[in-house]
Amino acid sequence: MTYYKVLTHSWCSPIRGGAPITDGHFPILLPPVALDTGPQECAPGWNFTSTTKAALEIGGMWPDGWPSHLVEVEPIGEIIERGNKRRASQIKLLRELDMWEAITSFSRCFSPYEKEMAEAQYQWWLALGRPQWDVAQVESDLKKTLDIRALPWTLKRYKDVRGAWDARDVRDVRDVRDARAAWDAKAVRDARAAWDARDAWYTWSAQTALIYQFAALKKWVEAAPDKYTLGIRDAYHNGLAIALPIDSNTLGWAMVEAK
Repeated sequence: MTYYKVLTHSWCSPIRGGAPITDGHFPILLPPVALDTGPQECAPGWNFTSTTKAALEIGGMWPDGWPSHLVEVEPIGEIIERGNKRRASQIKLLRELDMWEAITSFSRCFSPYEKEMAEAQYQWWLALGRPQWDVAQVESDLKKTLDIRALPWTLKRYKDVRGAWDARDVRDVRDVRDARAAWDAKAVRDARAAWDARDAWYTWSAQTALIYQFAALKKWVEAAPDKYTLGIRDAYHNGLAIALPIDSNTLGWAMVEAK
């Protein structure tokens, strides 16, 4: 039987964090740890799953705002099965797997639009890897984003992510909340509670775009499915670290570190 585990972009646990458990070279035998044989679904041991769908549901496609890795694992010794999780005292990481196949399997829940949603999620997974670094192009992409959403805002670039967060934090809370409501769509806010994802600005743009796309495909909203994808996904592809409303008419943004 084949088993799976999701790791973050930096090869860390998506749930517990901590230091990287590999440098991306395979195969690698991880050290033995204490194994809890009790009834809890989440308990000590090396955790993994028996399906790629469960691995993505637990670990996420971009848990820290960067594309995750899907790895095939081989458990050593006793396997404890609790719910959709497995754990063992020791595992071997065998190889990294193709994320496209995993996302395709995961997207069956979006029937009859599983193909469209699989492609959209995969393109976001690629974009969040920030394969390019182009400040001018990111600014152009963000202007396109604002035009598509009919937001007559200005753009303000910050030196880094911390600068954008600090600028947001000193603004009036209500002002920022109103801006965020304009940045999102009501259909997205209403549907977000049913979307199993973390509430983090690093992944907010991807979540918004995907929720809106599915709502539009299902005709729950009358709009183009890619309305909340156009511009912003390209911005991430070109090196955007974060974009968030700073006040009622300003979008703050910052680049990732230059490669």
